[in-house]
Amino acid sequence: MKIADSSGTNDYGLQTVRMPAAPDQTFLGSAWVYASSGYNSLCLEFWDAASGGNRLRAVCKGTTVTGQWEYLDVRLTAPAGTT
Repeated sequence: MKIADSSGTNDYGLQTVRMPAAPDQTFLGSAWVYASSGYNSLCLEFWDAASGGNRLRAVCKGTTVTGQWEYLDVRLTAPAGTT
């Protein structure tokens, strides 16, 4: 997936549909990322079942280099209330 971000003020990204999860399960997200300029981040978020959802916890890892592929991975255990 290529995301072209020509804005100096807005952020652009890609997000999956919400997937089921349960408290106390540990999840891993990973991707190979290429930042031609600026930086990119990979995030893992946990939400509750409220209408619209409340984000309970998140972890993100950002790129550290530009002009080359970089492997990013994030790991987090789902908190109480996660659906």
